[in-house]
Amino acid sequence: MNYNEAGLGGVYIFQLVDYYGSSGACLLFMCLIESLIIGWIFGADRMFDVIEDMCDKRPNEYFKYCWRYFTPLMCLGTFIFYMAKYKPLKYNNVYVYPNWAYGLGLFMVTFSPVLVITWGLVKLYTSSGSLKQRFKSVCTPDDKLPMTKKQRTQLQISEILMAGI
Repeated sequence: MNYNEAGLGGVYIFQLVDYYGSSGACLLFMCLIESLIIGWIFGADRMFDVIEDMCDKRPNEYFKYCWRYFTPLMCLGTFIFYMAKYKPLKYNNVYVYPNWAYGLGLFMVTFSPVLVITWGLVKLYTSSGSLKQRFKSVCTPDDKLPMTKKQRTQLQISEILMAGI
């Protein structure tokens, strides 16, 4: 709680930040983006390998379908229903906030997702190559990531085979 919220109008500011700043719309959209990145860009199979390296046990195949299909669809569906059932904020169902407060709330809701999307577009714009090459480059995990146990084994096998030739 800060100084603005401790004054006479603090409860109004607190409710505005609570209703919009940590709203379901922002969190659902960020979860949607994250699940798409894990399932499709980073790759569900690579995520399996990373978890196996950390826990010495491979997760159930069910999680692959969750990361790729179930979670994004559930987040998207919930996001759509949330937006369809949206009601402007009122304090005690009596006080109606002014329009500038709703604008501030909309800004709080969209700030995080806009940053993520803007960062992706900037990376896409500043990369070199054709649009298809840039998109593929941006959507591929960095080569500097630590190798998984599976990748190290494949590298050792290929080195042994190359040494034998």
